[in-house]
Amino acid sequence: MISKAFGQRRLEHSFALAWTLLVLRDMMFSGKRHFRDLLQCDERISSNILADRLQHLVDFHVLDVRIGAELLQQLAAALP
Repeated sequence: MISKAFGQRRLEHSFALAWTLLVLRDMMFSGKRHFRDLLQCDERISSNILADRLQHLVDFHVLDVRIGAELLQQLAAALP
């Protein structure tokens, strides 16, 4: 018999995998490259789940993080 904890982990894994595939789909076929663009998908992913899925993809070297010039300018303007 499958334990409740094991069943819960499988459910969480399935949920995470589904969101990961949706993120990859949007990046590959819709050309979305920015966090804010990915947030606007039809499936309405929350920002914390999107951040988690993107971090997972970066950790496994599927994605590479690049900081754009626009963000660097904002960071420079925010520094004292």
